[in-house]
Amino acid sequence: MEKRKIIAGLLALTLVVGSAGLPGTVREKSGVGIAASALNQEVVSGEYTYIILDDGTIEIRRYNGDDEVVELPNAIDGRNVTSVGSMTFFNCYTLKSLIIPDGVTNIADEVFVNCDNFKSVKIPKSVTKIGNFSFHHCNALESIEVDSANNFYSSEDGVLYDKNKETLLTCPLYREELNIPYGVKTIGRYAFSGNTIKRVIMPDSVTTTCN
Repeated sequence: MEKRKIIAGLLALTLVVGSAGLPGTVREKSGVGIAASALNQEVVSGEYTYIILDDGTIEIRRYNGDDEVVELPNAIDGRNVTSVGSMTFFNCYTLKSLIIPDGVTNIADEVFVNCDNFKSVKIPKSVTKIGNFSFHHCNALESIEVDSANNFYSSEDGVLYDKNKETLLTCPLYREELNIPYGVKTIGRYAFSGNTIKRVIMPDSVTTTCN
């Protein structure tokens, strides 16, 4: 009888420990455990290299294809894509147009550096952060288009602004002239980084230019 009680106690203890998760395991919001060793480890899947973030979603780290028009997937290997990492499209000379899916919240620094033929990008309503120099040295870039339902960013005539169009954030490099709309108050620090624009018409509403 005592032996049965001991075995039963051990089984109960095993169940409790099992439900708490094994050492080195991170529990996702979905309740599915991820081995800590799998986090932030690069994985290659088709045309993409990615890592698994702490919340179980994916950050794309590298595009390995050579298509001219790319529509990023909203999920890879059954996990949602929420971030486009730094240098993902570095030196992607074939890329001309990119569509970022709804669900992506982060576009990191220097994502598109040296994409010489990159002309346009569509940014969804879900994006909450666009890093510095994301479009640096994209000499053919003509248009940055932001979904009108985005709560953090907006666009007009292919130019990137904050939501209220009070701060000009990025002017595409492939422009000779820009007429900044009235109401813009601030020119962002990197708004014209690497730009060879010849003429900028600035309204009286602009009071701050970040150098």
